[in-house]
Amino acid sequence: MHRRDVTLAGPDITLKLPSADLERGGVVVGRSSERANLVVPADGVSREHARFTRHAGRLYVLDLGSTN
Repeated sequence: MHRRDVTLAGPDITLKLPSADLERGGVVVGRSSERANLVVPADGVSREHARFTRHAGRLYVLDLGSTN
């Protein structure tokens, strides 16, 4: 089965989550280029805000304890 990249679109930003990264440990989204795989340079985003993973065809989001 061919896995596709996931695109999440909101009013202010669109995120493209690479399929291969989702399958291998996930994609960490955050403000820090040192800690996150996908950087979102916004004040309302923590250095490590959330991790997106895919398992058995379902997309999961884990809050990494952000305070914003």
